[in-house]
Amino acid sequence: MKVFFDTEVFLCGLLLSEAPYSHLFAKDLGVELAMSDQVFSEILDVVRRSQTLRKTLPTMSTISLPDIFNSFEVEIARIPPSMTLNICKDPGDNKYLASAMYLECDFLITEVNDLLSLENNAKWDAFRKANGVKCKILSPDEFLAIVKAG
Repeated sequence: MKVFFDTEVFLCGLLLSEAPYSHLFAKDLGVELAMSDQVFSEILDVVRRSQTLRKTLPTMSTISLPDIFNSFEVEIARIPPSMTLNICKDPGDNKYLASAMYLECDFLITEVNDLLSLENNAKWDAFRKANGVKCKILSPDEFLAIVKAG
């Protein structure tokens, strides 16, 4: 099972000790975490701009991109510029969909309501079927429930 976390979910997974976030990086989940260069750069930008995050994660503001992810055993994939979508109301959210699709993820984990609402959207469903997209969009709680259910 391959998963993609959006920026907020990824950072919450690193920083928060309460469920569901505290379980997202658990080794026993048996999932492969996927990451794109676009989203990883966004994660670092958020950390670099936030004084609170820099204090919490001091090494993230100075360490190189590959070094940070080595501890998660995640390869950062370059998403080609041709892989662009115009589906989301917020154009900035399209990179999450494009990344999860390009990396052939089973799940995109997010708390962005516009992304989550796509799962009940007929146009998104038709797009997925027409393009062979298997990726489902879930909240962290929904994802953990599926993983724990086996």
